[in-house]
Amino acid sequence: MIDFYSDKDINVAKACLLNDLHSMILSEKTLHLPTRREGDNRLAREVDDMITVFTFLDERKLLDNLPKYVTDGSDNMPTTRLYEGDL
Repeated sequence: MIDFYSDKDINVAKACLLNDLHSMILSEKTLHLPTRREGDNRLAREVDDMITVFTFLDERKLLDNLPKYVTDGSDNMPTTRLYEGDL
């Protein structure tokens, strides 16, 4: 994700995901993920935080409670590589 999206896009996506997480009614304490400041590997840690949220929800079978995320610019999305036999 770091190779395809800008710092701003990743920050906005994380903020949206955390906002949706905190708006969910959960029976247990939710995750606390810090707002990252400038520094080494900040974007990598931001992406890791988002993966942590998805893992947290997946382990509790709550992914369906998240809203559907869509894009208004599919040209900006990275493509997947097709390998032999994937077609």
